[in-house]
Amino acid sequence: MIAYLCKRLVSVVCTMLVVSIVAFSFIHLIPGEPARLLAGEKAPQETIERITEKFGLNQPLPVQYIKWMSGILKGDFGTSFRTGRPVSEEIALRYGNTFRMAVIALIWSVIVGLLIGVWSGTHAGKWQDYTGITVAVAGQAVPEFWIGLMLIYIFSIRLKWLPASGMAGWKALILPAFTLGGWLAATVARYTRSSMLETLREDYTRTARAKGLSERVVVWKHAFRNSMISVVTIVGVSFGDLLGGAVLIETVFAYPGLGSYLVDSIGLRDYAAVQALILIISAHYVIINLLVDLLYAAINPEIRLTQ
Repeated sequence: MIAYLCKRLVSVVCTMLVVSIVAFSFIHLIPGEPARLLAGEKAPQETIERITEKFGLNQPLPVQYIKWMSGILKGDFGTSFRTGRPVSEEIALRYGNTFRMAVIALIWSVIVGLLIGVWSGTHAGKWQDYTGITVAVAGQAVPEFWIGLMLIYIFSIRLKWLPASGMAGWKALILPAFTLGGWLAATVARYTRSSMLETLREDYTRTARAKGLSERVVVWKHAFRNSMISVVTIVGVSFGDLLGGAVLIETVFAYPGLGSYLVDSIGLRDYAAVQALILIISAHYVIINLLVDLLYAAINPEIRLTQ
């Protein structure tokens, strides 16, 4: 297990190194000068040069990358061009908002997805199954931003039950979290249905029925528990997707989180902020995948022996 863990850690380090290079290169390839955007279109050239020198933008890109990575290894993500504050402080102000929204989206989507998947899988070929499949496919096919706009129109504009944007108390989390978790709920429902159909055909479920156990016990104690292996993997990996998907949802709802901060930073060419945000969001994917792999290796020794 130790050897397997070391291999996976080396893989994580290499992956994050590649991500850092991509994150650094991405923002520098976007047209536009940060100094010009900060100073204004009519600013004199001397002001542009002073800002460029202040943030080290006049240095060669390899030198800028090395300085940036050296700072990250020390816990310094750089200084925001826009506010002049450390990027780590700007991210800390918003990280909790995005994390709370992602957790709420994860909880409701997993519960609803599991219930729909079990309901559909235990009624294969019946109207319940077709209804569940239709809901799941629709949840994956309909764009999230359209769902968000419809929710704003219905619950904010027409009914006036919930705020349409901002961070005005816990109610402001409901619409963004519901929109964000829609795709995951549909995905969990489809995977749960497929797993349930397989486990309900297994010999141990037939044996359980032959022993006279009630259908509820057969479904929830035997079939459902054994169906969760593949579903847990999808749920674990999808948490990173929720953080990444927050970029669009937070923009639609003007929600003050990492996603909206990333969009604003790209528009203003705030290099340090964009690079740090891409690195942090990618780190969530990598770490969660690592934890899932380690869990699998702990459950099934054959996995670590084949690596």
